Formats: sequence, C-alpha cells, structure tokens
Amino acid sequence: MFLPWTSADVGSPLVAGSATRDGDALSICAGGRAIGANDGDEFHFVYQEVTGDFAVVLTLPDAADWRPGSRVGS
Repeated sequence: MFLPWTSADVGSPLVAGSATRDGDALSICAGGRAIGANDGDEFHFVYQEVTGDFAVVLTLPDAADWRPGSRVGS
C-alpha cells in the first residue's frame, strides 16, 4: 500500500503491473499490448484523487533505455 496513490491494471495484461513507493519516489513496472487498441486497452494506471490546484513533477529514465514500443502519458 502506498497511500495516497492507488495502482491498478486496466484490461488484462499478460504480466500484471506493480507500483512501489520509496519516500517521495514512485517506481512503476507496467505492461500491456496497447492504449487505444481495437481489441481493448491494456496498461497499468497509478493515480491519486486531488481537489483544487496541484503540480506534478515527473522524472523518467533516459528514453534510450526504454524497450521498443514503450509509451508514457498523462
């Protein structure tokens, strides 16, 4: 559990995703075939509900280290 964040797979990815928290850092491991696919979306979703104004700072590993076909979105 890593309140206030919630984590869930969407669709039925072959390998389940996960998320862990270490202080202010979140580590997310996700998989799935696609977002916006004709046969259904598959991805891992991490979120928290907020009210009012807020800011998010996101740092990603160098894209050169990503697997082909990797995507990130908000």
